[in-house]
Amino acid sequence: MYWSGKPEDPGDILFHEPGEITKTQSVSETEDAYVYFVSFTCNSKAMELLKGYKTHLSQKAKTLLDNLFYEANHSLIKKDDNDNGIFSMVPKAHAPIGGQQMCKIYMEAFLITLIREQIEQNPNKFFSSKEDYYSAIHKGIAEFLKNKTYDVVTIDDICQE
Repeated sequence: MYWSGKPEDPGDILFHEPGEITKTQSVSETEDAYVYFVSFTCNSKAMELLKGYKTHLSQKAKTLLDNLFYEANHSLIKKDDNDNGIFSMVPKAHAPIGGQQMCKIYMEAFLITLIREQIEQNPNKFFSSKEDYYSAIHKGIAEFLKNKTYDVVTIDDICQE
């Protein structure tokens, strides 16, 4: 995921697949480019909707991303894994309680918001109507629960499917 814009006014976002090479360049000769790269793992089929997705962030998405970065700044620290410039994030020694969980929550809310906004902008791209979209969700959940009738099922299990 690539996010550009000045810190006080974030702009565009672009999703890259793992291993894709990226190049950034400032459009101004007098100002540096403000670019953030966020790498994460997600096995959800819904991520297919964000494959190669580029958009200008809505205010709601900006707020969630700001909250994610704020929480990460207070809870995590960069760890240099190797010489290729890639960092991982590890918990700070005296991080606020629940900081990692808040990062996960903000990231999930951010991604869900982007998917919802994309579907709202063009529902026919994915489903012929909003009714079909909601019907597909209801059918998917009902089928999942039918197959798990005698199992212990959590909300996380449903969301993964």
